[in-house]
Amino acid sequence: MPETAVLGVPVHYREAGEGQGVVLLHSAGSTSGQWRKLMECLAGRHRALAPDLFGYGGTGHWPGGRADLIEDEAAIARAMTDIAGGPVHMVAHSYGAHVAMRAALEWPERVLSLTLIEPSMSYLLAHAGESAAYAEVRRVADAFFAFAAQDRLAEAARVFVDYWMGDGTFDAMPPERKATAAGNVRKLVYQWPFSLEREKPTLEDYAALDMPILLVQGAETTYASRCLMQVLRGVFRRHEFAQIAGAGHMSAITHADAVNKVVCAHLARTKSDTTRTQRSFPRASAAAGSRPGRRVG
Repeated sequence: MPETAVLGVPVHYREAGEGQGVVLLHSAGSTSGQWRKLMECLAGRHRALAPDLFGYGGTGHWPGGRADLIEDEAAIARAMTDIAGGPVHMVAHSYGAHVAMRAALEWPERVLSLTLIEPSMSYLLAHAGESAAYAEVRRVADAFFAFAAQDRLAEAARVFVDYWMGDGTFDAMPPERKATAAGNVRKLVYQWPFSLEREKPTLEDYAALDMPILLVQGAETTYASRCLMQVLRGVFRRHEFAQIAGAGHMSAITHADAVNKVVCAHLARTKSDTTRTQRSFPRASAAAGSRPGRRVG
């Protein structure tokens, strides 16, 4: 896999195809590998770039002494736009969708459209007054952190996996996948709080996003995810909505064919702004970790 550097950390990414750039951002506990099928679908018309976010796949962990993980993950997305050489479409799932939204807010001139598959941004539920939905996620997170604090990594992984993928999913995994899930607990310990408890960006900040947005939801997803999607549908001015029959929160993986179909159709409908696609960006800025652009949090 090719590699770049963001904040001094080696970042691995997958690349396929030629044409207008599409950046793909994976979910928590996953890697860029979750996008293999979609990259195959896109390769005939687009240059697809799928990085491993901090602490996943071949990318190193988030460097110490930093204040905002989501801001720094967004720098990885920005680095992909540098590699693409111009504005891109962003397709992102769960935690990756949180990162994509932040990148679009920071650098809207670099993002032609957003496809957001159930963003994991529980703090917005609290901002919106959806207290029951927020409490659902908070209970799961508290159990996860309690196990992690005792170094009971398998139990922590079970709590996380079974909430997002369904009861019994962790126990049904083969041993090597259980070991990977337990290993991901290290990242999740410092990652999850940034989606659970934040003051900024606010819903009002995200209401400023003015690019075409596709929201994708699994019909059988969690109560909290359904509530958050409803909140976002009331916030975004330019959005479409697609529901994936029979799917839960992990639809991008469990129902990849159905999700990829709606993603590709959305990209085909989204006409590029030629004045933006003709622009190019220097690559050096992302590698050095500089971050010109709008600051919101």
